[in-house]
Amino acid sequence: RAIAREALRTSLVTSLVPIYVVGGMVSVYNLLRCRQDSSGELMAFHTGSAMALYPFVHLIPVLDRWAPRWIGGHVLGFVSFFAWLYYSDNDLLKADGALQLRDELARKRQTE
Repeated sequence: RAIAREALRTSLVTSLVPIYVVGGMVSVYNLLRCRQDSSGELMAFHTGSAMALYPFVHLIPVLDRWAPRWIGGHVLGFVSFFAWLYYSDNDLLKADGALQLRDELARKRQTE
């Protein structure tokens, strides 16, 4: 029963933290970042953004006590994700120049 509880907590944190915290924060950041016009506004925005992260200093220890193995789940998830990308020869791991060259060669073949 304790193993199931730990597994449930770890899986919840491992899935919900990236989805809501990282995804939500990046979306809000990009939305607000596009509204900045001057370098002064941009500097104030980045300073405020950095200061807004301060409460996480107090939240992470609480998270560690509730689900102590969550970081291991993240590491395992990242390793398996990048291993799959490598195994499947995915475009995410290729340089932009290599992808552009491949696209140019494909266009030339279509026109010939």
